[in-house]
Amino acid sequence: GCGGDGGGGDLHDDATELAEGCVGRRSEAAEAMDPIAREAAAAMGAPATTAAAATAEVTSEAAAVATVMERTLYALRSLDLGLMLGDRAFRSEMLRAAEALETVVEAVREVGATGQAPSSTTDDNATAANASTMTPAFPTLTTTTSTTTCSTAAAFCLPTTSRPLSGGRIPQLRRPSLPFFYNECMVAARPALVLDLMDGWAARAKWDLSYLKRIAGHRTVPVERGANYLSDEFDEELMPLRKFISEFVERVPDRAEDRRYLAQHQLFDQLPRLRADIEVPDYCVLSLDDEGDDEEASLSGGDVRINAWFGPGGTVSPLHYDRSHNLLCQVRAAATMRFTKIRGQSSGMGTVFLCPRN
Repeated sequence: GCGGDGGGGDLHDDATELAEGCVGRRSEAAEAMDPIAREAAAAMGAPATTAAAATAEVTSEAAAVATVMERTLYALRSLDLGLMLGDRAFRSEMLRAAEALETVVEAVREVGATGQAPSSTTDDNATAANASTMTPAFPTLTTTTSTTTCSTAAAFCLPTTSRPLSGGRIPQLRRPSLPFFYNECMVAARPALVLDLMDGWAARAKWDLSYLKRIAGHRTVPVERGANYLSDEFDEELMPLRKFISEFVERVPDRAEDRRYLAQHQLFDQLPRLRADIEVPDYCVLSLDDEGDDEEASLSGGDVRINAWFGPGGTVSPLHYDRSHNLLCQVRAAATMRFTKIRGQSSGMGTVFLCPRN
């Protein structure tokens, strides 16, 4: 109870004053806390705002990179069409332009993969330096006789013959001299296996499917479809090399008619970077001149035409006749070769073409 001579009133006044003081201090505290709260709220919102801005910036950069890559690949495709289908006019200019665009593609890919500027070094030559210590990724042909089949590690092999072929053993020559090769092989129309000819090629160490896709996967190449070029379903189409490797080499269709292969294409004229991985054998300076008797003229040679063949296991070429002498350089995997001499001809030169449908 409160009572006695106004004591209760004094106590009430004191309580009121205390309450008013508390309200005042609370107001002061609120005023003091208000800027702190605003700063805290701003600080709490800053990471979200910064993250959103950073995300927008990254998205914008990714879109810009994608646009550059799309335009570059489109330009490269146009240059590939010009190199494949055009004549010799402006060829050197197109090759230089393609080389410049290749640099752009590599730079864009490195930025996309690392988020950093591309380095100025490349390890292509370092791979070639270790060629002697690398194990081939594909089976190789180790022996050559008239009854040789491809390696048992290969996915596809031609049927073995029930009896040896009549031609006998193909001679194996270890880097013969030019005069010997000319007289004993070319003039005599005698096939031979030349040993150790490709030992120094960088392609022997560098060329596998991942390397080809990385170096030339975005380039457009002509691809043939069908069991062989005599098939009723034979056709040709253009596609990026990466698509050809991924869909028709790494995964081989079951039906022969659905398979694709790159055949007799001047790939190295189109892609000088791959051309740098091989060397033209000295034997390519030799040629046979049927219209003259001057052996010196016959040895003079001419322009070397380099074609590329690339396909999955089981690719078969029908029996055919080549109008010029050639060297088949098997970089990877294995191939079974069968040679037929036309009865009654003293040499391999002539005008008869053999292309049976079976």
